[in-house]
Amino acid sequence: MMLSIIEDMSKRSSIYAVFICILFLYVIIILYMSRLKTNFQHVHLNSNGENRAVSNSSSNIVSNISIFYNVFVPDNKSKMFANTKDPPTEEYALKIIEEQLSYKKVSIVNDAPLYYMSNGKEINKLPGCGLNCHKIDYSLQGNELKTLKKLFDFCVANRESKVAYIHNKGSFHPSNENDLLRRLLTKAVFSNECLSPPKNNICNCNVCSSRFSPLPHFHTPGNMWVAECSYISKLSSPITFGLKMDEAVKSAPKTIFGDVKKISITHVGRGRFSAEHWVHSHPDVCPCDVYPGPYTWGYERLPQCDEWETNLVNAPRFPFLSDYANEEYLLSVLKTKLGAWFSLEGRLHEWKSLYGKIPPKSSWVWNYFSNETY
Repeated sequence: MMLSIIEDMSKRSSIYAVFICILFLYVIIILYMSRLKTNFQHVHLNSNGENRAVSNSSSNIVSNISIFYNVFVPDNKSKMFANTKDPPTEEYALKIIEEQLSYKKVSIVNDAPLYYMSNGKEINKLPGCGLNCHKIDYSLQGNELKTLKKLFDFCVANRESKVAYIHNKGSFHPSNENDLLRRLLTKAVFSNECLSPPKNNICNCNVCSSRFSPLPHFHTPGNMWVAECSYISKLSSPITFGLKMDEAVKSAPKTIFGDVKKISITHVGRGRFSAEHWVHSHPDVCPCDVYPGPYTWGYERLPQCDEWETNLVNAPRFPFLSDYANEEYLLSVLKTKLGAWFSLEGRLHEWKSLYGKIPPKSSWVWNYFSNETY
C-alpha cells in the first residue's frame, strides 16, 4: 500500500516538473520574441507595394540607412536595340552591377538592406548582392521615377532614416564617359563622408554626392546620392514632379524671363530630366559633395581613375555661379533674356511654384547668389 502511494506521488512530481519546464520555456520564448520585435525599426515596400518590417540588427556604423537601386538589364533576345550600332548587352549590365556592389562591400554599410527595381530583362537575384537584398518590383520599360517613388514612400514612413540612391549607369548607353561618371558617383555614395557627414555651422548636409551643381538647374550630374529622409519627405512625389516643373515654367512671367519653354528641357530639369533635378528641388536643400577635382557637370574633366581622396565640403564647392557656366549652349542662353531663369529670381519663382515657399534667411542660397556673376 505504502509503495503504491509513493509510486503515485513520484508520477505526479514528474508531471509537475515537466509542466514547470514547459512553462519556463514558454516565458523564455515570449521574452525573446518581445526583444526581437524592438529590433524591427524599418518599413519597406515589397513587390506588391505593401509595408513589411525589416530587421535593423546590422552591426554597421551607419545602421539606419537603406539603399535603393534602379537596375536595367537588356535582354539579348529583344529587338529593342536591333538598329543600334553597339547595342548594350546583358553581360555588360551585370558586370556594372557587380562593379557597383563591390563599392558597397568595402563600405561601412556592407550589411545595409538594398532594394532594387528590375527593368528590362527581369533579374531575380543580383550578382554579389548578399543576403539583405530585395527585389521590390519589375518593369519591362521602367525608368528611375518608379524606383525614386519607392524611395520617397519609404522616407515618408521612416523620417528618421537615411537613404542612398544608385543606378547602373551605362547599361543602356555603354560608353567610356558613362563608365567614368558612374565610378565617380558610386565611390562618393559609398564613402564614409557621404554616409556619415559631420554636422557643421553652415547647414547640416541633407543630400551628399560626388558633385552638386547649381547650373543649369540644381542637380547631381548622374543622379546618385545619399539623403536624409527628413528632407526627402518634404519633396513632391517624383511621379508628379515633372508636371509641377512644367507648371513652374508655364507660369514664369515672360516680362522677366522670356518664354522659358524655349529653353532645352535638359537645362531646366523637365521631362525625363526631372528625375535628376528632383532631389535638390526643395528650398530647404543643404547639399554637400566630396570630389575635390575640377569637374562641374556634363562629361568634361571627369577623373580618369579612382585614385582620388574624398573631401567633404558644403556645396556649391566653387565660389561663383560662373564657375559652373562652362557649356556652350548654356552660355548662349545666358546672353539673352532667358538667362534670367538661371538667376536667383528664377530659383525663387521655381520654389514658390513647386513648394509655396523660399529658403529661410539662414540658407546658404542668399550669400551664394549675392556673388552671382556669369
